[in-house]
Amino acid sequence: MPQASPVQQVDAQGYRYTPGCVYRVDPFNARTDNVPLLQGIPVEKAERKVYEIRKGAELAREMGVFPDRRRWVDVCCVLPFLVVLAGMIVATVYYAQRLPSDYEKVMQTTTAAPTSQDRLSLDLSELLAPGLVGAAASMIAAAFYITLMRCAPGCVVWTSLLFTPTITILAGLSMIAVGGSTAILGAIVVAMGVLFLTCVFWCWRHLIPFMITLVRTVAGVIKSNPMMVVVSLVGSLAGLGWVIMCGIVFFGGFYQFQ
Repeated sequence: MPQASPVQQVDAQGYRYTPGCVYRVDPFNARTDNVPLLQGIPVEKAERKVYEIRKGAELAREMGVFPDRRRWVDVCCVLPFLVVLAGMIVATVYYAQRLPSDYEKVMQTTTAAPTSQDRLSLDLSELLAPGLVGAAASMIAAAFYITLMRCAPGCVVWTSLLFTPTITILAGLSMIAVGGSTAILGAIVVAMGVLFLTCVFWCWRHLIPFMITLVRTVAGVIKSNPMMVVVSLVGSLAGLGWVIMCGIVFFGGFYQFQ
């Protein structure tokens, strides 16, 4: 638990937990009688939780959130990573120059070969533009999602839990409505969606309040350290670039060595 002012509400047996109130207790001084959430549970279980709280406090003190120096634990992976990255860059440049000819080869080997009037000239920008637009849209959606996490964490959690099974059930019902051989597959899809919903309300419901608190905490961390958004943005751009490089290399290599 983070350090802050002690709890003010007490009774004869110690601190009293009141739903809806936020309690802060110094983790180094945590005891079974001054942590409200530990009241009313078995003594042995409460003592184990106090031990974990103090252990976490010691760990937090020994390992700061942003220490001045960090130990390199994966130095042995640097050289192989740089070798792979350099090879992918060289291969991307090489196969990017061959893309028009490879595309022409694909067009010529299709079952119904198009005429010269129907052939399309391949422009690399035509391949990159959809990916860049999709990446920009996903980043805008992610920014909206982070804002929603801070304003309505409960809505985010419940939407995340209910959206997938609901869409699954709707997809299954659509397959059943089509009829034929897809009706059986649709019934299986509906059963999977219902099973997911059952798990949400029967198995995981008691964990949802904790998840809402966790989402609210993460949103607060992002708000306190806005540069984390920039780091995430850089990582997303790097991931997009890597996907594009792999696509160009795999496409070019396939048609060169087939």
